[in-house]
Amino acid sequence: MRSGKIGRAAVIVMAAVFFTCGSRGDEQPLVILAAASLSAPLDSIITGFKTETGATVHVAYGGSGTLAQQIRSGVAAHLYLSADVAWIERLASAQEGFVSSWRTILSNRVVVVTAVDNDVELSRLEDLADERFRRVAIPDPELAPAGWYARAALERIGLYERLRTRLVPTDDVGAAAAAVRFGVVDVGIVYVTDAQAYADLRVLLVIPDSLHPPIRYGVATLAEAEACRWTDEFLAHLRRPATEAIFKAAGFIVAVDSAGVEIR
Repeated sequence: MRSGKIGRAAVIVMAAVFFTCGSRGDEQPLVILAAASLSAPLDSIITGFKTETGATVHVAYGGSGTLAQQIRSGVAAHLYLSADVAWIERLASAQEGFVSSWRTILSNRVVVVTAVDNDVELSRLEDLADERFRRVAIPDPELAPAGWYARAALERIGLYERLRTRLVPTDDVGAAAAAVRFGVVDVGIVYVTDAQAYADLRVLLVIPDSLHPPIRYGVATLAEAEACRWTDEFLAHLRRPATEAIFKAAGFIVAVDSAGVEIR
């Protein structure tokens, strides 16, 4: 029997709605929707930006697909940072014109992790079929890019269907990491940046890039962006060497493709 999904989609929806209900005074806060895997470095980057500029910034994290669905449903935001540019491309191609411009900013790696006090070992991805791994956390491939990359890798080696009854789907990669950290599952598939963010996680295996499509994070300027004076300043802030250093320290690969795409 497949386990129920672990997630926090309802919390994300409530947070996003709360953030966009308006602000006191004439100045509109900058509202950002961002992939859960970006939370640690982006929180630090936003703190620095607020200190430097005096801006008010609200951010909601979640699975990139979940956030894209919220944008489609009318949640007002200025910037969308996705762990897969495919979600941005879908929004950009929509008749409603959700995206005005976007660019690729980062890449990542997917890894198999376990709790630091778990002495289990894994020499190759195929070994997940072993009975030692009874429960495997994976972000929902329909909502979170990390899960899509994980599924692609497992399908490439013919293992995905064999593991279906053991997979514990989560709404985003942060929830998958939490499931491992708190002993809900034996192992999980997350980004290397998530593994690096938690001292109680241990990397068992780095999944070869050849087993899944390229990982490309993007930042999109949404239709609401012109209403906030801070949008362009924050985009410029993301390009600064100090900001890129924060991403690199968190384990990200920076500036995979800095060329932007303007939507006409």
